[in-house]
Amino acid sequence: MRLRKRFGTEKIRKTGHWKSAETLTFAKLKELLNERFNSVDFDEAKRDVRPFIADSDKLSLWSKEFFCAITEEWKVG
Repeated sequence: MRLRKRFGTEKIRKTGHWKSAETLTFAKLKELLNERFNSVDFDEAKRDVRPFIADSDKLSLWSKEFFCAITEEWKVG
């Protein structure tokens, strides 16, 4: 999966998730996401979104390992 760096950085700054004066590097973004994935209660997250998902069986994929793995596959584009 390719990410548009400029779009991502602007969105993260707008939401207040990156307040540092440092440049948000791609490596730092992946690090921050992995930290977040390690703190998420995925069972709770699945319960929260299940009513809004047409095929809730797809939620079985949701886990720390799943999101960390797909984040590792990202490329800058």
